[in-house]
Amino acid sequence: MSHIKTLKGGDFIKNLKGGNNFKNINGNMSQETMIKIKISNKDREFISNFRVSNHMCPPKSMKPKMGMCFYCEDCLRHAFGMIKEYKKYYKVGKNKYKKEDFKK
Repeated sequence: MSHIKTLKGGDFIKNLKGGNNFKNINGNMSQETMIKIKISNKDREFISNFRVSNHMCPPKSMKPKMGMCFYCEDCLRHAFGMIKEYKKYYKVGKNKYKKEDFKK
């Protein structure tokens, strides 16, 4: 049994750290595209129909820090949850986007 290497809590987390660096062949969506999907109330439909081979991943700035790639549902929910709606603008992290820019 001495040949089996056990991982302590910190070592386990270090091994998981680089998990959200998948380079999707379709590229990454822009924050504006994510906002448009959320405004149209199609975020749940988008999450349920999401396929890595057909769709773009969320922007790297909107992915969970400790997230793992190919857990797409969790990643997308986190990304859509980062979009905050205010009276005159949408906010994603530190970036603000005017609502006027997204009117049809």
